[in-house]
Parts: sequence; structure tokens; C-alpha cells
Amino acid sequence: MEYKKLHRFILFVLLCEGKSNVWYLVCRFVFGEKAAIRRYFKILFTGCDNATFMHYLDLYNNENSTNLSIKVELNSNNLLTGEIED
Repeated sequence: MEYKKLHRFILFVLLCEGKSNVWYLVCRFVFGEKAAIRRYFKILFTGCDNATFMHYLDLYNNENSTNLSIKVELNSNNLLTGEIED
């Protein structure tokens, strides 16, 4: 998993949602990159439907001319669990 790309994706989603990135950056400083990314991914996307997640992923890929692919876990209702598959 490419954590640098995930870091940029999380910052992008926070910006799109109009949320501050300060607490994410503090969390990243205190707990480290991997732990902060996993925690904030869970905060942002737990209970989110797959279509909304794919919308943000497509926006990110289009704006950054990249092909970021993130494997996520879905529950029985087709909602994200907030977990990232390795």
C-alpha cells in the first residue's frame, strides 16, 4: 500500500469536505504516518456508501492525473467498514 498517496487522498477529502487538516497532521506527528492514515480513513469513511467513496476517489484521480486504487472492506449493507485492505 502506498501511504504517501493515501496521505494525499485523505488531505484531498478533508479539503473537499471543508474540514480542517490540523488534527490529522497532529495525529500523524504523534502516532506516525501509517496509524494516522488508517485512523482518519476510518473516521472519514466508516458507514459511507461505496458510491460516495468512489466519487471521492474518482475526483482525486481526475484532479491529480493519477490512478490511485484503494481496496476497502464492505459490510453486508454495502457500506464501508473504514478498514483498508493491504
